[in-house]
Amino acid sequence: MSNYIEHPASGKTGAFAAKFDQHAERDGQTFTVLGAVDPKTYDATECGEMFSIRFTDGVQIEAWPEEVQSAMNMSNYIEQAREVKQPLAVPTAIDLNVLATLVACAASHVEDIESGVEEGLYRQADNTDLAEKRAAVDAAQQILDAQKPVTKQPRPLEPKASAELVERVIAMVDAYSQKPMIRRTGAGYIVAIEPKTKRALAVVDGDFGRAEFKAVYAEIAEANLASDSIIVVANTATYSGRSIHFSKFEDLGLNRVEESKDERPIPGM
Repeated sequence: MSNYIEHPASGKTGAFAAKFDQHAERDGQTFTVLGAVDPKTYDATECGEMFSIRFTDGVQIEAWPEEVQSAMNMSNYIEQAREVKQPLAVPTAIDLNVLATLVACAASHVEDIESGVEEGLYRQADNTDLAEKRAAVDAAQQILDAQKPVTKQPRPLEPKASAELVERVIAMVDAYSQKPMIRRTGAGYIVAIEPKTKRALAVVDGDFGRAEFKAVYAEIAEANLASDSIIVVANTATYSGRSIHFSKFEDLGLNRVEESKDERPIPGM
């Protein structure tokens, strides 16, 4: 293990961004900065500053600045936010509800990338600043939490499909697969299960977004279904992933978008 000295980033964490073949297997792993490698122990003039870091499994290595950049950025700002004893002053010209909405949008973006990396939809190597973004969002939320309470209005979930629409969708899916779906009773998004693949069929009378995705998987967990992927039929989809197989109503010959809004079911009815 190398000798290291205290550094402003000591104690900060980040996601390792392997830039060379050495330690390439560590790419994306979480690390903690121990300190700067003592310049007396290597040719600092030739190599520049290096850092001693430790991974969560206890392995300690020497890393180049560009490999630990995620722990370097905004370290001072985040530290200041943590040490604040009094509520941070926010200019009165800023509407806190507007700021809360912006932070919520940023948090949703970070969550989307995080889940995308976990599912293999995005590459960790293309998102080396993810830990920095997460830290920035958390710091901004910390500032908001120090102010007066802000009433957040979450986007309501899209309405469940009517029984008539569900039957039309299932009939079309049955016609394509040539194997009858196993219908489910209840008022949830999941309306049927494929008998062979065990994939759940979810019908959303609107847009399929992240909120609806979470609601569908909550239904799967609550019902102890074995589904590891889902078939989604909706007007549009603003959330995707490897486990999601999406089709528009119009793809099934159901021109749902053109129907009158008066025919749409009322949420909660």
